[in-house]
Amino acid sequence: MTKLYDNVDHLDTNASATYTVETDVLVVGAGNAGMEAAAAAKEAGANTILIEKEKTINLMRVGLASVGSRAQKAAGVTINKQELVESLAAFAQHNVDQRLLETWADNSGATLDWLEEKVLKPHGAHLRAEADAMVTNKAYQAFPTENDPTFDDQSFTSYGDWFLEYQEEHGVDLRFETILVNLIKEAGRVTGALVKDLVKDEYYQIKAKKGVILTTGGYSANVELLKEWNPLSLKKNVYNDSPRSNGAGITSALNVGAIRDEEPAETIFDRGLVPVGKKTEDMYYQTATYDHWLWIGSYPFLKVNLLGERFANESVPYQFIVNAAAKEPGYLYAMIWDDDYAETLEKVHILGCARYGFPGYMKNKEAFIADTEQALPHTATGSWNTKKNMG
Repeated sequence: MTKLYDNVDHLDTNASATYTVETDVLVVGAGNAGMEAAAAAKEAGANTILIEKEKTINLMRVGLASVGSRAQKAAGVTINKQELVESLAAFAQHNVDQRLLETWADNSGATLDWLEEKVLKPHGAHLRAEADAMVTNKAYQAFPTENDPTFDDQSFTSYGDWFLEYQEEHGVDLRFETILVNLIKEAGRVTGALVKDLVKDEYYQIKAKKGVILTTGGYSANVELLKEWNPLSLKKNVYNDSPRSNGAGITSALNVGAIRDEEPAETIFDRGLVPVGKKTEDMYYQTATYDHWLWIGSYPFLKVNLLGERFANESVPYQFIVNAAAKEPGYLYAMIWDDDYAETLEKVHILGCARYGFPGYMKNKEAFIADTEQALPHTATGSWNTKKNMG
């Protein structure tokens, strides 16, 4: 018999609905995926309800990947779709559903064109295609898939409020502080959900005639599920910066017959700070911000295990160095650098959010120095090890 999971938000799954609302499509979770799904359903002529358990949408990630967006074409960025899909599959040792990769590769360009045209341009913004993939080693093949929302090609701009305006103007029924209790299955298909209005403290049912779309994210904020499904991640990680991701959508789906991947996967970055003397099993803190991050941790300075031994190539991708550290004492490592590290920053070519300058989250070298200095105590007894957090 399939295991039934308790509601991870501790809601009454047997509560009686005080009333019923009917719609064509129900979307659960207002992040990038949920906002896009709701807009697409509405444009296709479906009455659409989008529910979100928090008070706000969640658009934390602003770098958006695609193949063949208008921004990429304008920038002269050309990506061989077949090579990209095969590279991603090979990177995961084909432990993926390659058809999903192909679906993304076939449709991502048009999706971002829609976002740029409908949400960004009416407010004077656009997408900037990042052309730099800096392939220097076949083992770490990369493709320039990144598109960044910007006004000036020099900094990111947030588009969450604009997307909300679009939903409101086009009649998407977006309900905040409305939480999924369980999915309703009838005659072999999911037909809706029991939800709770957290403000009114009442349960009601949403019937979705055409279907339910789950865009609720993972379970990195649920330690009990991590222990059950991915215990190694608790040894490899010290912070979780996705407090919304408690696995509610996954467990609700499993309870009505969905199939979960047997082998877990995580996204781990190499920027977490661990106080000296702390054990990783004592460290799994939830944060909605970048508290206790060390952005410079992603740079290839000397990294040694707790015995003072170098154990891996410091220039490998973020995830790789954390995997290597999982084979070391305490799953931890220390990073060592000189006082002239700021000059070294200028000599090292970094891609992604850890770089300084745009696209990156540190606008210049001075910002990087300030971030590093404020994060590190200047006493011998207050030193830190570096590791990372799950994103």
